[in-house]
Amino acid sequence: MLKSNFLTYILIFFFTLFFYIESSSQNSNKKDPTLFSYGSFEVTQSEFLRGYEKNALAKKPIYTEAELKEYLSLYINYKLKVKAAEDEGIDTLPYIIKEISDYRKQLAQSFLTDKNITEKLIHETYERMTKEIRASHILIALKEDATPADTLKAYNKIMALRNNIINGKSTFATIALTESEDPNAKKNQGDLGYFTAMQMVYPFETTAYNTAIGQISMPVRTKFGYHIVQVNDVRPARGEITVQHILLRIPENATPVIKANVKKQADSIYQLLQNGADFNTIAKKHSEDKNTATHGGLLPAFGTGKMIEEFEEASFSLKNDGDISNPILSNLGFHIIKRVNKKELQSLETIKDQLKKKIEKDPRADVSKLVYLNKLKNQNNFIEHHKNLEKLITTISEDFPKPNWKADSLLLSNKEMLFTINKKKYTQQDFIRYVISNKTKQKPLEKNKFILVLYDNYVAQSLLEYENDQLESKNTEFVMQLKEYRDGILLFDLMEKKVWNAASKDTIGLKAYYENNKEKYKRPESVKIELYKCSNAALAEKVKDMLRINDPILKKEIIATANTKEKPKELQLEEIIYEKGANNKVDDMIWNVGETNVVPSASGSVDIYYISEIATGTYKTLKDSRGFIVSGYQDQLEKDWINNLKIKYPIKVNESILNSLIK
Repeated sequence: MLKSNFLTYILIFFFTLFFYIESSSQNSNKKDPTLFSYGSFEVTQSEFLRGYEKNALAKKPIYTEAELKEYLSLYINYKLKVKAAEDEGIDTLPYIIKEISDYRKQLAQSFLTDKNITEKLIHETYERMTKEIRASHILIALKEDATPADTLKAYNKIMALRNNIINGKSTFATIALTESEDPNAKKNQGDLGYFTAMQMVYPFETTAYNTAIGQISMPVRTKFGYHIVQVNDVRPARGEITVQHILLRIPENATPVIKANVKKQADSIYQLLQNGADFNTIAKKHSEDKNTATHGGLLPAFGTGKMIEEFEEASFSLKNDGDISNPILSNLGFHIIKRVNKKELQSLETIKDQLKKKIEKDPRADVSKLVYLNKLKNQNNFIEHHKNLEKLITTISEDFPKPNWKADSLLLSNKEMLFTINKKKYTQQDFIRYVISNKTKQKPLEKNKFILVLYDNYVAQSLLEYENDQLESKNTEFVMQLKEYRDGILLFDLMEKKVWNAASKDTIGLKAYYENNKEKYKRPESVKIELYKCSNAALAEKVKDMLRINDPILKKEIIATANTKEKPKELQLEEIIYEKGANNKVDDMIWNVGETNVVPSASGSVDIYYISEIATGTYKTLKDSRGFIVSGYQDQLEKDWINNLKIKYPIKVNESILNSLIK
């Protein structure tokens, strides 16, 4: 709330791709007219339109006068603030420079891939998303850096298990139960249930999608070890479903009596719904899922593999929108589920950008990196000197790379070329330095093979570093995105100093703002509640009797005697002011002083709400509404600051150019 204004700018400028060109270059382009200026700095029509079109809420921007002028106002303010940040030298601060540098490293990764291969991966992933596979697996665990001997041992073991199944000596489920090293196999006998693309590691996913129903795959290696996979079923993707639910929790270690009480309550609620009761109202009153109860139990849309199996199956079993399930038991308690709507898998065009971002973060992206490296070799005139590499391998001693291995002076001084990238030389000396910093304590491969592995890694690193160094000169889009992030960081830092922190720390200004705007913080319809939390029904009866006669002496006596050292929380009293709409239970009560409302729970405790005062018409204190007041004060500080910037950098809008954009 305290930073709500900045969130607006972030949504508009920071997390979306909006590109712009420096004023100096714009001035030289006579075909690109200036739309507005701030002081001596100019912004062209094309720069403004790029931002407007990128940030349009609709798929296609709407070029109405109102929309254009609203965005222009935001854009002008944004440019003024970035200029103010530069004036204060925020772009020269060490931590800002470091943050931009860190982001550059992150951003560069998305540009150091092959776009065509990524496109193929997108299509492959989407095609798999159209199907859901139910599969079982058996795992023989193996570390990623396992020795060849351990690797062979694990492979032979899983092949022997596979042969036993193929030859009918045992069943897949039996071997999964007794031999699989997946910790969950004891419970599920290797059955993973249904899954779709992007829910399993890529090699496992590929094997599952390439194995026919009823067949058992050859072993597949993942970061967990060797698996064999048996596909049990394939079905079309079920899409996503949106539901509401009412949850009645079963307490941990609950007795059979308590469980039965919860079930009885769930059945009672279900009957109310069958008799026409409103699901939203019932969910708000009774659901014990605090995250969704206030919204009528509404959950975000979900698909296969995202929810507890019992809940998921019950949800997808509902045939029509509005259908309501019987009470369903899960490890959380009893759920009553109402189907809101169901959507099939969206088209590739609709989810392509989202899918691309997921793939870029997924190990399957390594496929495109290999192709990209070959592309870089061709683009950058990569030339290898194989004889020098062979000579180097024979020169390195046989004890490499044991911990006590050291490169001799000959290796460290040898400057014979191993390869060149656009005539930039990479020597044996460079490679040996890389080897020294990357050698392992254990010798996983025979010396010559291990050196070749290190060499391939060194070539890949060198190619990527070379291309990374050229990004600013070769890729305009990269430059624009980096510039955008840099300006966003400057703006964030300056807003924190000028507005957010200033508003929070300025107690005098905050108090003055509150007094001048007190009417904004007048309480709406409100009620003061005495909330008695009673541990049991007998104690609740005593409290109800006390409230009936409204005896303050009896109240003190009951509270004093109810709680003991052994049981200090038998009776708890809270005094709370509720505004209309803040609490569903309170909203449903009759708002008269002296009204008592009793709310029992399945565990046996009882809450008693007693209306002690009608608080409508009073003013919220600064303490009560500090968050809202600070936010309002921030708005005022920002407005005043912008006005001062407009005096320092007068704004001139070319109205004829602006009007020409209206369609």
